[in-house]
Amino acid sequence: MRKVVEWAGLTGQERVLDLFCGSGNLTLPLAQRAWKVWGIDQDPQAIEHAAENARQNNLPNCQFIAASAEEGIKLVLREIDSVDVVVLDPPRSGARGTLDLLASLRPPKILYVSCEQPTLARDLTRLIALGYNVKRIQPLDMFPQTYHIEVIGELTHGGM
Repeated sequence: MRKVVEWAGLTGQERVLDLFCGSGNLTLPLAQRAWKVWGIDQDPQAIEHAAENARQNNLPNCQFIAASAEEGIKLVLREIDSVDVVVLDPPRSGARGTLDLLASLRPPKILYVSCEQPTLARDLTRLIALGYNVKRIQPLDMFPQTYHIEVIGELTHGGM
């Protein structure tokens, strides 16, 4: 998704965490512009596909982990103490159980992609309570001539 890559504003030095990454649809384009990207998804088959996609696209800076978002964050934290950008595209149920742990990483920027606006609103409310500010939100019509609308929100930490 071009808008995610654009809003990430990567310069080649960033460490990016992609939660609920599936087969790497966002991870791989981000990896083309970041120093290192971790993709986390609980579906082992999706992670296998993501790793293969990274190999085929010559992106050695991608690391994929088959785990829940929470466990994946903990595993990444064993490697590094923080990340620069977090991208998450959770299922319709949102990321409620992940947000407090995610905020403990204190990423300067979070990009939240959602296909379910009520859970997005709930999760953004929690992230605001955890010290994040909503910088911008944009609907994206990914499925023309249907009622499905994706929404991307950019959040920054504190006064950023």
